[in-house]
Amino acid sequence: MDKAEFKKSLLKIAFKPLTLLNMMKKKDKRLIFFYSNLGFRDNVKAFYDFLIEHNYNEKYYFVVSINDYEDYQFNAPKHVKFVNNKEGIKYFLKAKYAFYCFGKYPIKPAKSQMVVNLWHGTPLKRIGNLEDGKEQVDYNFFTKVIASSPMYQPIMADIFGCKEEDVDVLGNPRNDEMFKVNQILDTAILRGARRLIVWLPTYREFNDNMLVPLLTNDELEDLNQFLRTKNWRMIIKLHPLQEASLSDMKYSHIDIYNEKQLKDNDMSVYTILRNADALIT
Repeated sequence: MDKAEFKKSLLKIAFKPLTLLNMMKKKDKRLIFFYSNLGFRDNVKAFYDFLIEHNYNEKYYFVVSINDYEDYQFNAPKHVKFVNNKEGIKYFLKAKYAFYCFGKYPIKPAKSQMVVNLWHGTPLKRIGNLEDGKEQVDYNFFTKVIASSPMYQPIMADIFGCKEEDVDVLGNPRNDEMFKVNQILDTAILRGARRLIVWLPTYREFNDNMLVPLLTNDELEDLNQFLRTKNWRMIIKLHPLQEASLSDMKYSHIDIYNEKQLKDNDMSVYTILRNADALIT
């Protein structure tokens, strides 16, 4: 067991009494709880946005427990409260409905509670209980988990150690953004280019001479010149956990975004993808 898994195991032991408390505590049918420990984004944010857009906060109370809660707490919509993940525990224990896609409280859901693991995509490699050495780790802290197709129902069940009947085939809420139209924003993304290529590189430690894998900064400049001759644009969206300074990265036909820049512009990677002609990933 590596250090990270050991720490998680200790955390689960510390949370065990809360599972017992959760089983006993009465649930508020009007309380919907959202959780993330990697920023307010992806499926949990997309589902929250959908509920707000359709005025569910008129009928229900929302509590959003996230690590970056301070960015939202002073502009919260009606009946919505943003809290840190420590304070969020007490709201989780009384919420009838709870949703997460990153991290979780290692608290088993009560029978009177619906806890949905929205996850964050379709696994293309072994994760969870399918990963070597992690076959006995308990990842099942939900009532339902979603899968993108029937083919993935048994796979997701094996990953999270749950029954296939606990895996619901649903679309990823974040993908809805790809089917929306915002003419002003979409025009700004394309900036007059004939074609848009989106590159989503995997996580790498930051290197001053190589911001993205495969290409040095000099090679990025060569790529920029090629794109200019074609009147094509490329948007490189760095991995959400990538830490890098982009202040010196200025190209005429290449834009490089990190997670903060997208958030500051009220965009997601799916806003960009709906305008893309090609994807490198």
